[in-house]
Amino acid sequence: MRAIVLALRDIVVGAICAAALVAFVLGHPLIGLVLGVLGLWQVVRIFNGRPSIIGIDQRWADREGKPNVRG
Repeated sequence: MRAIVLALRDIVVGAICAAALVAFVLGHPLIGLVLGVLGLWQVVRIFNGRPSIIGIDQRWADREGKPNVRG
């Protein structure tokens, strides 16, 4: 399941970057710039090993002493 989530995350980030390029080509520089910055930010977070905004970070919810579904 985790592999599917990671693959979908990568596909979405790739689609954001592609949409930025398409916006630039079609003459919408502001939209392209916003999407480009968002896509680049997500790529940097992925390469740094941090969860992207597309995924949910469970580290804070699973801290010691807090009940969770894992027991």
